[in-house]
Amino acid sequence: MPSDAARIVAADESAAMLDELAKLARGLVTVELIEGRWPDVAERVAPVDVVVCAHVLYNVKALAEFATALHVRARRRVVVEFTAVQGSRIVTFGLVGGNAAAVPHDRLRGLMQSALNH
Repeated sequence: MPSDAARIVAADESAAMLDELAKLARGLVTVELIEGRWPDVAERVAPVDVVVCAHVLYNVKALAEFATALHVRARRRVVVEFTAVQGSRIVTFGLVGGNAAAVPHDRLRGLMQSALNH
């Protein structure tokens, strides 16, 4: 759980996933939970510093609309994390910011922290 975050806003279709986040965050950070499908619930989300989208793009049919809604909500940066197959390896990596540079998973946490501090 990020220690520098004043508030986490989470949108998910799964009430169970949102409940799990609420349990993990209890006493550490304020959490706003929004049940529903992105970008359908985007209008219910106020702008935030950093938007993190993890392991969701696989089932997105309207990718441009989905990504635009993420971008509009981010004051500083969007971080998208997903898993891909490279040869015989399964690699998790992320796309950070407007330049869509691939970033190895082990560097994502530092980049998100950096985005919060700038």
